Amino acid sequence: MLVLIRNTLGILVALLPILWAIEWLASVRSIFLLDQFVVIEFGLATALVFLSPRGRAIRFDDYILAVLALVVAVFSAISMEQLVLLMFSGEAKVILLAGALVGLSLLACYRVTGAMMTAFVTAVLIFGALARYLPQPISAPPFSFGTYTVYVAYGGDAIVGQALRIVSVVVVVFIVFGKMFELMGGTRFFEHLAQRISANGAGSAVKVAAVASGLFGSISGSTTANVVTSGNFSIPMMRKIGLPAHQAAAIEAVASTGGQILPPVMGIAAFLMVEIAGIPYRDVITAAALPGLLYFVALFFQIDGFSRRLNLVGFKVEPMSRRQTLVEALFTLVPILLILFAVIMMPYAPNSGAVLASGACIVLAFGRKGFNTHTLKALFQKLVEAGDVAARIVTTSAVIGILLGVVSYSGLGVAAAVGIEALADSNLALALLAAGLASYVLGIGLATTAVYAVVGTLIAPSLVNLGLAPITAHLFVFYCAMLSMITPPVAIACLAASGLANASFWRTSLQAMRFGWTLFFLPFLFVVNPALLMIGSISEILTTSVTCLIGIAALSRTIGELPCPANHLPRKALYLALSIIALLPIAPPLARLLAATGLVLLTVRDRKEAKRTLSFNVTEVQ
Repeated sequence: MLVLIRNTLGILVALLPILWAIEWLASVRSIFLLDQFVVIEFGLATALVFLSPRGRAIRFDDYILAVLALVVAVFSAISMEQLVLLMFSGEAKVILLAGALVGLSLLACYRVTGAMMTAFVTAVLIFGALARYLPQPISAPPFSFGTYTVYVAYGGDAIVGQALRIVSVVVVVFIVFGKMFELMGGTRFFEHLAQRISANGAGSAVKVAAVASGLFGSISGSTTANVVTSGNFSIPMMRKIGLPAHQAAAIEAVASTGGQILPPVMGIAAFLMVEIAGIPYRDVITAAALPGLLYFVALFFQIDGFSRRLNLVGFKVEPMSRRQTLVEALFTLVPILLILFAVIMMPYAPNSGAVLASGACIVLAFGRKGFNTHTLKALFQKLVEAGDVAARIVTTSAVIGILLGVVSYSGLGVAAAVGIEALADSNLALALLAAGLASYVLGIGLATTAVYAVVGTLIAPSLVNLGLAPITAHLFVFYCAMLSMITPPVAIACLAASGLANASFWRTSLQAMRFGWTLFFLPFLFVVNPALLMIGSISEILTTSVTCLIGIAALSRTIGELPCPANHLPRKALYLALSIIALLPIAPPLARLLAATGLVLLTVRDRKEAKRTLSFNVTEVQ
């Protein structure tokens, strides 16, 4: 019975956003308010979370909380129009309903993310309640505690607000698409493509893992989902060639995290960026393309240097035949092209493309596997899995709404902007450091979306005021916000990966920070090189792209090969110097191109010397 209830809730959580996004049902959709749909989605998701406790058997109080979540959601949906009108009335029934919604959100947050984030959100709630007693620049209105509770629950930026709307309307649809893509077998093509790209070299298994995770992550857009999907085949493959468990888990976590910054889908925060910054999704993914490529180029070449230092022997694989690869590519490209078409034609409605792509995946799955009981069961199971993943994200977005609500109510956004501008004293470099530090500190207790929701609202406008283009400012804080995925003590991606690898969470996190060093570096790189975000002339964009790709590859391989013997240090220092010249605009374009050329020539020479040394050693042994 419990399994039936969970499955029903999971399918409802997954399908309601799909139905809401279908244009043919627009006439039915117009009967309901968006907030009515959103609060019902929240109720279903929260009930599913309460009925799916981790690490223990279900208890009677779990059933009570699940029923309470559904009752509060239904009453909120029925009374939504009245709740908006009675927000400042002080009526006891309104306050009671709002208090129940806030309490359920915090309890669900605890179930999904643990004590640290729940404590942080609770502290922010308490700050908001006391904000009216604080001096300027905090400018909270003198609401009573009851009115404040209602505002946090149902205000413009609140639990039933921006974050929950975005997740319920857009993100859940993409989660369903990811599961339908798995049903179709699209991940298999990515795995074989990754093998073709990187199978025959030092540490080939590690490179395959990074490339496959990145490619799949660019479609799924969810770091945790990507870790548990690709990690199931990539981590054992890395362990097979002798890589320690914590290093294998760290590489999977870093590669999966990169999926959030690699178009065409990216992560939840990218959709949030569309709303907060008012930038079309098409422009977001265009600007994010080159930095995302640099991230994975850096990871790939760092793995190459790391594998050569540890002598991780590559293994040969048997990829699909060319004909089979072509067939798989055609099947895989159909849903992806549908998404890209929708993103270009309807940049503010990406969920429409996900619905079309999901439908195409289902049709292709039935076409390949046959319309039979087995395929129908697989479809049913994927919908249940999508609902389970979506439920946890929906409940998390509710507490993000609390954060946004308190920021809006207390005037903290204005205070933070004034504080940062005063601290920086019109100095962009200081403002960038302050923004990066704020993102890192918030990331200790929050996930990417929560950090970006706060920092993107508070700090990005200040960076724009200091002269950065809006897309540059928001991508800067977006990248800084992603540090929370691989930096302890939370490091959600490392937590998932270390669980799969049965490795130490802390050792995994520390290794992930080493492999993911570009997350600390890239935001500052594209601020000083706006051409990386497609800002500037064609010649500037081309020159910067070439020099930065070569520079980041050489620098990453050098980092991967450290520590090294003392006699190799002068060569490493030369690589480092040339990489810096190629990457940073401290020299004219011609000098940067010459530095990049020098790096290529040095790399070719080193490879030839390594082959000669290897041949000599083999001859001696014989």
